[in-house]
Amino acid sequence: MGHHHHHHHYAHYTHHYRAWDASGVSARRRLVGAIAAVAVLLTVGSLAGAQATYTRRMDLGGGLAVARQCWRGARGAVTCLAWTPTGFVFGDAARALEDARTFARVPSSGRLIALSGPLTGWPPRLLGSDDGGAHWNDLHWEGGALPSVFAFANRSSDGVAAGDGGHVWSTSDGGAHWADHGGDTRTWTALAIAHGTIVLVDSMGNTFRSSDGGFTRERLPTEGATTLEQRDDEILVHAYTAECVVRRGDGVRCTARPE
Repeated sequence: MGHHHHHHHYAHYTHHYRAWDASGVSARRRLVGAIAAVAVLLTVGSLAGAQATYTRRMDLGGGLAVARQCWRGARGAVTCLAWTPTGFVFGDAARALEDARTFARVPSSGRLIALSGPLTGWPPRLLGSDDGGAHWNDLHWEGGALPSVFAFANRSSDGVAAGDGGHVWSTSDGGAHWADHGGDTRTWTALAIAHGTIVLVDSMGNTFRSSDGGFTRERLPTEGATTLEQRDDEILVHAYTAECVVRRGDGVRCTARPE
């Protein structure tokens, strides 16, 4: 991952050397420049190594993923290198995607979705690709609030997104158009959708289910750290206090974890 980043820089430096060649700078000065460039990169690498570097990875399903190296600075600020894709390409939107806030994939169609990051400027762009990332275009997004997590049903074009200001959005056309169901004071951290039922988890570990795209919600009897497992026709809720199965029309079945 880090290697990719360095190649990117070397390509950049090489480009400069060619420009200098044309102006007749001596080979020796070019060599000194090259050594200096390598030294700078090695220093940056060792600074990153001194702090705890970690890899952030998002698995998009279907063998596709993105990953990036990050590290925490002295004051807790997180710095990350560019995302690199596996199983797809960033194509004509590479600048916007290397710094993207989040990625998603629509399993039923293979469409890729990404929200451009802070370096790409304001307002962020919701981008979509239907050809494995070769070409990206802007998807229709209303309003100033931005999504941070997406989920798409395994077998239909239904999807849900959640983000800033507790907003929840739903789509029925694979992410081309979105309806805003309004916000509240929650921060949503995880989502799943199966067969028209949505499960949402907030940052406090509260879990809710909804049958109308996230507009009306019913709280599940679970607490604590919670992960969601989305299947074709049900959602498994693995919470600290209980395990639940959520199915459309079937209500919620929960089993308490033994103390």
